[in-house]
Amino acid sequence: MASGLNLTTWLAWAQAAIVLDLESGGDTVKCAAFDGSPVPNLDTDTIYGAAPWNAGELAGGGYSAGGATVAGIAYTIESTRLVLRHTAMSTANVTGDLRYLVFWDDTVGDRVVFVADLGQEFPLLAEPLNVSSPDGLYRIRR
Repeated sequence: MASGLNLTTWLAWAQAAIVLDLESGGDTVKCAAFDGSPVPNLDTDTIYGAAPWNAGELAGGGYSAGGATVAGIAYTIESTRLVLRHTAMSTANVTGDLRYLVFWDDTVGDRVVFVADLGQEFPLLAEPLNVSSPDGLYRIRR
């Protein structure tokens, strides 16, 4: 699976079936860390806490289920691309084999907004997990 936006969530937003208030801070967005056991489908796996995002979440002394709250979300149009960025965040003492970062909206029915597939598992043993997006999380070409 490649990284990407959850198309079902974004289409529902575009068709005004749901309201996403990510940029102004009206919604609480979180970033959960998962190992490689989920087999996600960006079209159908729309809810954090439901299959496949109900198993394989990492743990640790500083990590809470659901992950860290994401702040400073911003969207920009750069040339012919929509670019999504956020403020850097950190979680202490994470343990497990990190493969996926799942960004989900805790305000709107636990909707998955974006999934970052790191391409392989990276072992963490009570280590900090630092996530930043200076160059943008995701870009969509028009």
